[in-house]
Amino acid sequence: VEQLDPGQVSDDAPQEELFRRFGEDEGMPNAAVSGILEETSPAPRKGTRLWLSTNRGLVKFATLAETFQTYSPAEGLQTRSEVSGYFKSRNGEMFFGGYGGLTAFYPEQIVDNRNVPPIVITNFLLFNKPVPIGGNSPLQKAIWATQEIVLSDQDYSFAFEFAALSYVDPQKNQYKYKLEGFDQDWQEVSSQRRFAAYTNLPAGEYTFRVLGSNNHGVWNVEGASLKIQVAQPFWEKLRIEKEAAEIANARLQQEIEERKRIEAQLQELAITDPLTRLYNRRHFFELAKQEFARTRRYQSELAVIMLDLDHFKQVNDRYGHLIGDLVLQTFAGHVQACIRETDILARYGGEEFIILLPQTSFGNSQNLAERLRQIIATQPIVTNDYSISITLSIGISNLLEDDTDIDMLISRADQALYTAKNSGRNQVVVW
Repeated sequence: VEQLDPGQVSDDAPQEELFRRFGEDEGMPNAAVSGILEETSPAPRKGTRLWLSTNRGLVKFATLAETFQTYSPAEGLQTRSEVSGYFKSRNGEMFFGGYGGLTAFYPEQIVDNRNVPPIVITNFLLFNKPVPIGGNSPLQKAIWATQEIVLSDQDYSFAFEFAALSYVDPQKNQYKYKLEGFDQDWQEVSSQRRFAAYTNLPAGEYTFRVLGSNNHGVWNVEGASLKIQVAQPFWEKLRIEKEAAEIANARLQQEIEERKRIEAQLQELAITDPLTRLYNRRHFFELAKQEFARTRRYQSELAVIMLDLDHFKQVNDRYGHLIGDLVLQTFAGHVQACIRETDILARYGGEEFIILLPQTSFGNSQNLAERLRQIIATQPIVTNDYSISITLSIGISNLLEDDTDIDMLISRADQALYTAKNSGRNQVVVW
């Protein structure tokens, strides 16, 4: 069919022969046209409508919309054979003659099929065989009444058949289907191929949807749908269960490690001084009692040194408590660097500190105390922008045969410290 494009022609412009070509790709049933009649349109703005005779039916062509509607013997035509004659009367009646007789009609009286056809899934097949209903079958009722199907990993080849319930020239009904979760696009098929087949789908959930139209292209856009669950193979289940168990074990191990870390932190908080990170007084007594018992069992030596920073209140008053805290932390580091790993250093309270010295003689404990006193007295503590000089008062006691517990040893060291402070400070006193 060739059509002059009126939009490209004006009365003032030179007349040019402009054509559009239409064929089977544009909707014609056949490119061989044996006759053309123009319909008398009561509304010219809607465009001209041409009636074309072909050997595959009579075609109505809407030139403005550029659509084709084909009519066949199912709609009253005498035959699809090639028309040998055609004529339009003065009152608009059209006649198309052919080998099978004469077809006469008024175009305005031709009413298209506007009924929306119901769409039904009519059959379900496994391995190209219809699936029975009931028992161990995936179908427990008719496929058209089924909303969901569960397939095992062994049901890897299945198909659906479907139909549009429009019986006026049903061979013209058109279909399109899509398996959501698998197909990217709609698959268009004709009435000669009303089925969809799938094989080897991965495990998962899918939805099969099918739409259809009647013989005049009126579509049911809702169509029919069916949910499909494809089960995982047993080995895939085992793999997933194994991975889930490994993940659960890893999480459990993380929880255990985190719990241990928290418990360790709580334990550390329970036994250490938060400012200096040394042992606190309570934990010192726990360790000291154990060491006292061990010393008595093995008849070894034991000493206690108590230290007090002289006039520390003046440091806080002059520089502030923040600087005072830094002085205490720095001092604790100096003492820690001078003692053995087996010695036990703790913050006794405020600016007082205590050291328990296992297997230490009277002379060695006195030498350590004097060395600490001299280091602190001669090396100012530098914090921020300040260099602060401080001194130590130190009291020492060594284990005696009459000592029955660690408290007696600590009490004598405390008395020695008190004597050192009352005797002018910055000195070591042995009790």
